[in-house]
Amino acid sequence: MIILPFSPKHLDMIEPQEAQRLSPEIVALFPKADGGRAFSGFIGDECLGAAGIRTLWPGVGEAWAYLSPSALSRGVSVARAIKLGLSDIQRGEGHRRVQCHVRKSHGAAIRWAEWLGFHVEGLMERYAPDGEDCFLFARVWDGN
Repeated sequence: MIILPFSPKHLDMIEPQEAQRLSPEIVALFPKADGGRAFSGFIGDECLGAAGIRTLWPGVGEAWAYLSPSALSRGVSVARAIKLGLSDIQRGEGHRRVQCHVRKSHGAAIRWAEWLGFHVEGLMERYAPDGEDCFLFARVWDGN
């Protein structure tokens, strides 16, 4: 797998996993970061997915990932690359806190967020575009 700086055009190259089939308005929120705060994974010409951290304000960011079924089928290698990439961004940007949202019904995504080092902070009722409840996860870094 080759990791490249993120480009918004990469999103158009990803056929998302079923759980991430979102409205174009939601997908448009992902790439507001420059290439230094997001990355994409490729095998040949196939874009497996993209991930990054969007800065909300100094010291606080919001993690995102947009993945294809091919990324999921490659499991551990993709997960490790994303974990490393997000950690590098968090340190590089000096984010003391990174948060993400996960649908309450998406057990695999909940387990993945926990594996990435996030912990549940609370339940956000009716948060998703369709009104589904989501968990707010956070990963706090003390700078060491």
